[in-house]
Amino acid sequence: MLLLGAGSTIHAGAPSTKEITEKVCAISDDPIRSIVAGLSKQRGNDGFNFETVLACLEELDEFKIRQTSPKVWDRVGGVLSAFVDFPPDLVALKESSFLVAHWSLINGVSEFVTKRTAASTPDQLKAFFDLLRDEFDLTVATPGLFNALNCSST
Repeated sequence: MLLLGAGSTIHAGAPSTKEITEKVCAISDDPIRSIVAGLSKQRGNDGFNFETVLACLEELDEFKIRQTSPKVWDRVGGVLSAFVDFPPDLVALKESSFLVAHWSLINGVSEFVTKRTAASTPDQLKAFFDLLRDEFDLTVATPGLFNALNCSST
């Protein structure tokens, strides 16, 4: 799991939202390049972040699917994102959608954060989780736990 937000992993060397956004804005592949250009024109260079780009990809997919295959929308449960499983007979629709770019973007952000935090120690992150545990009921699973349980972490 990639944990981002409110500076929770900055201490471990993770990039800030601004740094991730800069990386996403440097992507030259469409549709991401076009989305970034449109957002920059509409809102200015500092008027959006990488999450806005992800949201735009989801909106484009929803629009495309509603236009090309309106009855499919009910079959995907009215929810469309890179994290939703499509019915097996609709996988081709998913592969032809903007979700491929969406996953590419998510994986790129994940790799960027992982590369930046590879040498960090878990002490400060543990302290962060300890604070969360005081307020919330948490379950934390590490890759080691997944391996011990013979599960896939993907």
